[in-house]
Amino acid sequence: MGVKSEVNKKSPGRILFEDENKIADNKSVFLVLDGHLFDSNLLNAVMDVFEANNCGVEIDTIDVGGKTLDGINRPSHAVLRVFCLNPNGSVDALKKVADDAASLVPLNPRAEATFKVITPVASSSVTNVTSLDQKNILLVGAGMVANSFAEYLGRTDDNVIHVAGNVAADVESVYSEAKHGRGHVFDLTCDPTRLESLVADADVVVSLLPATLHPMIAELAINNKTNMVSASYVSPAIQAMHQRAVDAGITILNEVGLDPGMDHMSAMRIMDGVKARGGWIKHFSSVCGGLPAPECANNPLMYKFSWSPMGVLTASQNPATYLKNGEVINVEGEEMLNSAYDIFSFPTMNMECLPNRDSLAYKEIYGIESAESCFRGTLRFKGFSELMYGAKKLGLLDDAPCDGETWSATVAGLLAKHNCSDLREFYVKKCGGTAEQGVKMEQMLSWFDMLEGPLKVSNGDSRVKSLCDLLEGRLGYGEKERDMVAMAHDIVAEFPDGTLEQHDSTLLMYGDDQFSAMGRTVGVTCAIGTEMVIDGWIKEKGVLVPMTKNIYDKGLELLEKEGMKFEESCRVIRK
Repeated sequence: MGVKSEVNKKSPGRILFEDENKIADNKSVFLVLDGHLFDSNLLNAVMDVFEANNCGVEIDTIDVGGKTLDGINRPSHAVLRVFCLNPNGSVDALKKVADDAASLVPLNPRAEATFKVITPVASSSVTNVTSLDQKNILLVGAGMVANSFAEYLGRTDDNVIHVAGNVAADVESVYSEAKHGRGHVFDLTCDPTRLESLVADADVVVSLLPATLHPMIAELAINNKTNMVSASYVSPAIQAMHQRAVDAGITILNEVGLDPGMDHMSAMRIMDGVKARGGWIKHFSSVCGGLPAPECANNPLMYKFSWSPMGVLTASQNPATYLKNGEVINVEGEEMLNSAYDIFSFPTMNMECLPNRDSLAYKEIYGIESAESCFRGTLRFKGFSELMYGAKKLGLLDDAPCDGETWSATVAGLLAKHNCSDLREFYVKKCGGTAEQGVKMEQMLSWFDMLEGPLKVSNGDSRVKSLCDLLEGRLGYGEKERDMVAMAHDIVAEFPDGTLEQHDSTLLMYGDDQFSAMGRTVGVTCAIGTEMVIDGWIKEKGVLVPMTKNIYDKGLELLEKEGMKFEESCRVIRK
């Protein structure tokens, strides 16, 4: 009778087998192709390979694609079952033929295609793989943290991971991490009809897009009564959708990443434990940073970029507010890089900390209104801030034209504008620092070839854009280099009898050959949040964050199973 595809609102395109024996004989494979399959003639060429090798082909799914209203050429999608016509054939032989067919893809760049082989291994396995009990998980965005997300949720036959993105290679890289993955390559902002169709067919949609696009995804989720998860902060636009999400009967879970995410869950577990014993929070500090591992911090800034430097430089100039011993401290954006202080949460590492935006808001968010100190900060290796402060004061972070065609001319021109002969004089006069700090800045700019020689600035760009281009080119991670994530909570609790307790909690994670530390901590945490939604562990509806006991207890338990465990300690500092 063959193979057919049965459509279900929350389970589209899943393969149901009318005759399981046809594929349970270990002589069939399934091929999933996405791309411009027809106008490039790729599908015909693939068929020819199988015909030449005495293989039969049955078409399970064909989505022809075509142009959207915005003129975007939407790729086609095909699922083919390939089986042996030779009674002595084997699945290994089929896989070899499939490899031959796959070799046609890079030879046909016009197709912009992806090609995946799925091999059923036994009748029982096939039944599980194709069950209508499978969950459809739509992941929108195929950035650096998406791979670990897809790998975690894609380990089981219970989940089908659909990945939607603009770049075919990135989409394939992500969905290939899953046992059952499928890619959808199209312009997400220019083909809303296709995006909405995917959201409607999903059990949950997960947005790893830039935060500005989350409201668009949330609108589709509410309209189609599909749960939603993101790792980003709750924006005012998302919070305003709370009642609509409740009315639609869906959960919109936010802030399930590293920071925000793991920081909320680990801190709330400690603080709720204190409150349960009748205490209250007197001091709260939480710091986090994504850094190169110490052996890879081999440049004057002791920092490396895994994505665009512009976001890092912009964040380092945001104003901040925090509470210290009952006093509200305001830091202007202009002086942010001059406000770093030493921190000793990781004694073997020489680290500093910069305040992170509005910490005062967390007194209410965390329910610690009694706290006399409330601080959230960003970690860097010591020395980063003073060097970047010098760069800012010199004018290298300005959105203004470069002074000349080369970096040496630009730096010389900026020194002349400040009436300084060299960087040592500049740091003393304009940064309020020392000549020694000026020497360090001189060494940094020299390391980047910005003081001498013909190194050109980016043609026509501003100074800050040109600097970002330079940093991105010089401070990327090498093939064998690893990153590091460090997080620490410093919490002092007080009790009615006057006792003070010091609670410390730290997390130190390193990247490995499979995933970066940042990719794992953000992607897996987001995947665990998604798992709790689709498994029904989280029953609350509306806009949520992971700060309630039922969420953070289960979330931290699952994170520990993945090797992400906070080291916690408590000591009495006053009785």
